[in-house]
Amino acid sequence: MSGDNQGGQAMTTQKTKWQKFAGLFDRGIVAVPTGFILGLLGGWFLTVHYIEEPKLSYAINPIRTPILKAGKLSNLSVKYVNHEVTNDLTGVTIAIWNDGKKVIHSNDVRLPLKLYAADKSTIYEASIQKTNPASAMAIYHGPGDNVIKMNWKALQKNEGGLITLFYEGNEHVDFVLEGDIEGQGIPIRVTTDRSTVRDYIRSLPSAVVATIFSVIMFAVFLKRLPEGKRWLGTLAVAFVYGVVFLLGQHWFGSEAHRTPFGF
Repeated sequence: MSGDNQGGQAMTTQKTKWQKFAGLFDRGIVAVPTGFILGLLGGWFLTVHYIEEPKLSYAINPIRTPILKAGKLSNLSVKYVNHEVTNDLTGVTIAIWNDGKKVIHSNDVRLPLKLYAADKSTIYEASIQKTNPASAMAIYHGPGDNVIKMNWKALQKNEGGLITLFYEGNEHVDFVLEGDIEGQGIPIRVTTDRSTVRDYIRSLPSAVVATIFSVIMFAVFLKRLPEGKRWLGTLAVAFVYGVVFLLGQHWFGSEAHRTPFGF
C-alpha cells in the first residue's frame, strides 16, 4: 500500500508541474513570446523564399570630392568645352542596382530612367566606374546635358553599376533618379547611414497593422475558445503578429543599408 501511495504522490507531483506549465501558457507568459518568435521565423521565410519583386534602388555616396571652390584662389583650372569653370566643381559616386529578387529586364523599364541634380545643376562628365558581372549597364551623357540616361540587358539581384560624375555645385547638391519599372514603380532611394529615430518612425506602420490584426483575432477567435485551449489562441495571435510585423518591415521598413559597391 505504501508503494501505491508513493506512486500516486509522484504522479500527482508530475501532474501539478504540468498544470503549472500549462497555466503559464494560458496566461500568455510562454505562449506570447513563443508565438511571436515563430511568427518572425515564418515572416522571414516568406520574405526570403516566396516574395519575388523588382527593387531598382540608388544610393548617393556620402563622401564627395570638392575639385574647385568658387571664390577661393587655386593653381588648378578646369575647362569644359573650351570654357573655364569658375563655379564650385564636385565629384560624387552614385550606385544603381537591383535590390530585389526578381530580374529587371530592359523591357521592364516603362518610363526612361534619368539621373539628374535636383537643382538642375550642370553635370560636366559622367562615367561608369564599375558594373557587376553580366549587368551590361550603359549610360548616355552628352556635352551640356544635365541628365544621365541609362539602360541594361538584365539586372539580377545586387547587379547594377557605380556611376562617377562631376557636377557644378557643392557637396550638398542632391540627385534624383526618375523612371518607372514594371511591377515596382519609381526607383527607391536608399540611404547608407542609419538614423535610430527615422528607422523607428518607419517601423510604426508595420507595428500598427500587426496590432490591428492581432486585436481582431483576439476579439473574434480567442474569446470563443474553451478556457483550457486559450493558450492555443494566444499562440496563434502572437504568431500572426510576428508574421505581419516582419512582412510590414519588408514593405515599410527602413531603406538604410550598404550598397553592393562597398558604401
